Amino acid sequence: SRVAKLGSDWQDEGGIIPLHDMTNHPPYYCDPNIELFCIGNIRHMIGDENFTIMFQDLLDDANDEMKLRDDDILLVASRNIEPGEELWLKYKDRGDMEERDKLWLMLQYGFPFHM
Repeated sequence: SRVAKLGSDWQDEGGIIPLHDMTNHPPYYCDPNIELFCIGNIRHMIGDENFTIMFQDLLDDANDEMKLRDDDILLVASRNIEPGEELWLKYKDRGDMEERDKLWLMLQYGFPFHM
């Protein structure tokens, strides 16, 4: 399993997210099609009013055990994804990566980060 940085609502701690564990980093010729967020990060980015509009069905239908919390994790599609299409989540930006970082990531994730 892989540990993901969980964001500011989790004090940038790491954690294991089961669905995240089944996603792959895109090859150099593909763009990622999903992103990982905390609900609180989304609320902060779009504001409370837009958040309420966007998640109205979940907010109305949720019982106390299923209510959205700011530290809940959400995978968000960055575009329409076809049935059977692989989910690509960018683990790290390749742009400014030093050689030692590439080596660590190869050891961590098991594949090279080509420029």
